Amino acid sequence: MKKTVILSFMAGAMLAASVGLFGGCSKTDANSDVRKNVLDDIRKTGVLRVAVESEAPPFNYINEETGETEGFEFELISLVAKEMGIDRVTPVWTDDYEAIPEMISKSQNLADIFMGGYVASDKIPNVVWSNPYYEGGGYCLIVPSESTISGLNDLTGKKIGIYNEDAAEEFVRANVSAPQAVNRFEDEDGDGAWMMKRLLDAPASERVDAIIYDCVFAYVEITKSDGKLKIVASGLHRLPYQIGLPAKNDDLKKEIDAALKKVIDSPAYAQLVTKYLDFNP
Repeated sequence: MKKTVILSFMAGAMLAASVGLFGGCSKTDANSDVRKNVLDDIRKTGVLRVAVESEAPPFNYINEETGETEGFEFELISLVAKEMGIDRVTPVWTDDYEAIPEMISKSQNLADIFMGGYVASDKIPNVVWSNPYYEGGGYCLIVPSESTISGLNDLTGKKIGIYNEDAAEEFVRANVSAPQAVNRFEDEDGDGAWMMKRLLDAPASERVDAIIYDCVFAYVEITKSDGKLKIVASGLHRLPYQIGLPAKNDDLKKEIDAALKKVIDSPAYAQLVTKYLDFNP
């Protein structure tokens, strides 16, 4: 699973302006890749297409036994769509998390909205954000089970691993005094085993003493460690998750926000949180 809370697209946007990565737009017509009348298109087809990362429990995944799409976000947006009078929600899967926001662009037009534990960021071009749908579990501090590290104060002089994202490094720099190193990693195999590798299995020179990672995913992925890893602090730096929408579609944002509020205020929302996110960070 490849997860990022806040993506930094500034460099990508600059490159796109010069080589046409975002639909061949120049600096002067960058906004031309924004789809218009998205809500009208959704109503005509009766389908809401949602760009999400492949196999990203507990948010979005396919149940291997039933073949059905499940997850907190998928079931949440299905309830939102129902409130909007939309017949069907179709997940549009990708293994490339960083490419998800581009999937709602005019040039790609692969999806209408996107989800995946995103926090509103003005670094992602041509996107506006819904109201929050969940206050994320924040960051967790993960260490080997035999480690004596118990909190951020114990990380001075330590090597810290983070997922490859600006937000995590900013958090560490602001909250940990004089770390020896802050190393960014990816989930190369997409199976959540990267924490085991970086804390225990890698050569000593490549290991870290602790990992700071999004709790929503840490609580799922740590179960694969067979007790060799533990979470010693959780709920650090909570951030609200929001839905990414095409810019300049005020009617779409208005309807999604209104439907989202109804769902959040309903018993069904509490049931979803309990079903998928009941780790109590």
